[in-house]
Amino acid sequence: MIIASNIAIEKLSKDNYGSWKLQIEAILVKNDHWNFVTGAERKPEVTGDADNATAVTKWISDDQKAKSDIILLIHPSELSQIKNCKTSHELWTKLQNIYESKGPAQKATLLKQLLFKKMTDSKNMNEHINEFFMLVDKLEEMEIEIANDLLTILLLYSIPESY
Repeated sequence: MIIASNIAIEKLSKDNYGSWKLQIEAILVKNDHWNFVTGAERKPEVTGDADNATAVTKWISDDQKAKSDIILLIHPSELSQIKNCKTSHELWTKLQNIYESKGPAQKATLLKQLLFKKMTDSKNMNEHINEFFMLVDKLEEMEIEIANDLLTILLLYSIPESY
């Protein structure tokens, strides 16, 4: 975890993209770097005059700060996928392509995780329920709706008999 503005943010891993994205976006907005990440703040064309050179240098510096904000909040195991990205916008787009996949394989993976989700002894009930509904939310984002009755059954099935 990293502390940013006195808030603990868990580094990006394969399991937490949704919550991580929301938090890193807030940090980038707070640091005035969000427009670099979205591509709204474009690099000035190089014209050769002194004012332009200053603007280009400032853009590069601010973009690298945005890129650094993101990289510092990515788990080392995930860094190899983005190591060749040159700008914060390129990096953000790559992360979206990796973690926001909505293809059939991703849908099947999430559905399988939900169906076979089991509460472990090391987790408390709140953690388990949060993880369960995070999977449900991801599936809903992919336009996979699961009836409430079935969700109730799956949730009850995922809890140990000791409860």
